[in-house]
Amino acid sequence: GSVTCLERHQFQDGDHVTFSEIQGMTELNGCLPIEIRNAGRDFFEIGDTSCFSDYVRGGLVTEVKMPSCITFEPLSTAINKPEIQTTDFSKLKRFGTLHLAYQALHDFVEQMGHLPHPRAQADAEKLLELTHIINSKAPEDVHRDKIGRA
Repeated sequence: GSVTCLERHQFQDGDHVTFSEIQGMTELNGCLPIEIRNAGRDFFEIGDTSCFSDYVRGGLVTEVKMPSCITFEPLSTAINKPEIQTTDFSKLKRFGTLHLAYQALHDFVEQMGHLPHPRAQADAEKLLELTHIINSKAPEDVHRDKIGRA
């Protein structure tokens, strides 16, 4: 069945919806979420409705967010070979450096028992040393920038 909306909607193919307050075609009122397809500017399709009663008028459509399963690599794998997602491709190289710097910061806290103190030269040098150590052990595709003093 094809659903036409009075106003432009934001639905996309694969979204799920339910219906309410439909006059006629009452089988859709309160139905389980239905996946939509072929979404256009003000219409979408919901599958076969030929066995439903005739549509009269009205109705509300509500998007239903469906649960999804997301899997991740174990931390021990991901920390050594990160799959960094970004929308700012002009700074792509910086993300590898930040990944190394956060690992060094974690090691710093583990070794020193505190975060680096502001304007503490010894803390800054220790953090830089740890970053170099981690960088030297990192896989080649994680090496992004030469790490040095600003």
